[in-house]
Amino acid sequence: MAHILRAPIELVRTQIYNVGDNQLNYRIAHLGRKVGELVPGSNVHFETDDNDARNYRVSFDKIHREVGFRPEHDLDYGIREIVEALKRGEVDDYRDEKYSNVAYTRRILEAEKRRAEQTP
Repeated sequence: MAHILRAPIELVRTQIYNVGDNQLNYRIAHLGRKVGELVPGSNVHFETDDNDARNYRVSFDKIHREVGFRPEHDLDYGIREIVEALKRGEVDDYRDEKYSNVAYTRRILEAEKRRAEQTP
């Protein structure tokens, strides 16, 4: 975030950036296996969904090139950080929409739609 805030406004205004690193581009199954390795007592179960065959890699070239962003931490660090936050009680309900990009975005879009419908 600091990289974006320090960048010239003309460069970052209206831009969308994938935040991460091409070397840290994982599939969900890999993430699940990592959680299983790093979280004592966890039980990771894989299910297949033949209706959703998405498989893609996200490019982080733009954020590297334009603002010089590079992540400071890797996947293992992130998993351990989340586990510690859960242990400290910093996450009250992981199912809350504030922890879900999809739910949060859906709520914002619905609010915008209601606002547009109310505007003459």
